[in-house]
Amino acid sequence: MNIEPETVSKFEEYLISLNYSPNTVNAYKLAIRQYGESPNAYEFLNGERNRGNSVNTRVSKYYYLVTWFKFLDRLGIPHEILNFKAPRREKKEAKAMTKEEIGELLAILEDHPEREARTLALVSLLIATGCRLSEALSIRLDGTQKHTYIEEKRSRRFGQTHKDYYVHFRQTKTNTERKNLIDSAVMSIIENYATQKTIISPYLFSQLRSPKKWSRQEAYMAIRKALTAAGYQENHPHVFRASFVTHLINAHVPEGQICAVAGMTRETLQKYYAMSEAVLRAVQKKAIIDFNSFLKNKKAHKKEDL
Repeated sequence: MNIEPETVSKFEEYLISLNYSPNTVNAYKLAIRQYGESPNAYEFLNGERNRGNSVNTRVSKYYYLVTWFKFLDRLGIPHEILNFKAPRREKKEAKAMTKEEIGELLAILEDHPEREARTLALVSLLIATGCRLSEALSIRLDGTQKHTYIEEKRSRRFGQTHKDYYVHFRQTKTNTERKNLIDSAVMSIIENYATQKTIISPYLFSQLRSPKKWSRQEAYMAIRKALTAAGYQENHPHVFRASFVTHLINAHVPEGQICAVAGMTRETLQKYYAMSEAVLRAVQKKAIIDFNSFLKNKKAHKKEDL
């Protein structure tokens, strides 16, 4: 299949205009090149399966093709029609860390403050806000309403002045924003890391010897190393987000509020996070009246009427 290099270059510019990261753009380009070496889309995805790639990888490449074909439609370039659906992803419940496991992880990072200050600050933020790794890495110190940034607010409570810190997560694609409160202890960890930085950078989490943003891959490897050292098997940064949501569910926080602070849809919440029977019973007690008391009162009224 012949794909013009000029068209691929335009496609790359289009992805960059959507604020896709360099790694994501390269993944798209690789998928399009592999597709160009195949007879058609079905054979391309079938080849991915024969190479032993996971269902999630095949689903991602399916939607890479969907984006590519939509781009060709914009240019008026004919292309084949996808007459089959994407492979079905395996449904996996999100795995969460206990408070004890989180404490062990933080203790390991605190044992090496001079070396792990950046990782400790990042992990603390991920645990406290449940944000995605990409969202945390995009926080800017020179942030405005167009960026993800941390805001300090002063308020008077009980006759004293208090400082509250909020992180504003900005979604560029959907042009939406959500705001999370940062615990004062977590903010002190972040400030301690910021004072140790020797490179002036617009990003909170920057590279050690460059003002550029700390790359997602490097941050991922640092977190994975810390999780492995703590003896936790699920060594993926997303485990902090799963833990944040799971603890809110166990605290009987309503679904709507969880979705608001975590920045997820109800469908995602219900798909990956299951409520235990104990939580369901606790929620039921809060949600409806105590029918036993109601029936007792009703019987008492009947006896009085007699």
